[in-house]
Amino acid sequence: MILDTRGIHASKSLVHAETRARKPNLPVIMRATASHPFVRCVPHEDFAQSHAIAEAWATQVAGWLAERKTPYVFLHAPDDTFAPDNAYAFHALLRARAEVGDLPAWPGQPRQLGLF
Repeated sequence: MILDTRGIHASKSLVHAETRARKPNLPVIMRATASHPFVRCVPHEDFAQSHAIAEAWATQVAGWLAERKTPYVFLHAPDDTFAPDNAYAFHALLRARAEVGDLPAWPGQPRQLGLF
């Protein structure tokens, strides 16, 4: 398993200070040691701030797919209500690099944009 916490550790949000404290801040080595690499990524709470990290993972995962590996990518979110959005954003990056098909439409309700 590869744990990537660079995104959350780049955050300065006081709201997520406890999350950062629980996650190790270690260097990331994008190397598969098995045919089923498992990536656990904890991005910045604003996924756009982790775009470069997500792009690098999309490129790496596309390479593993080309090598006929079966990678698994698990994207956390400091606020898990954003986890599906992060997964869809990552899938779009991966899809630009590899033939991975479409995801079904997200069945969740749109986010509330205002009180009325």
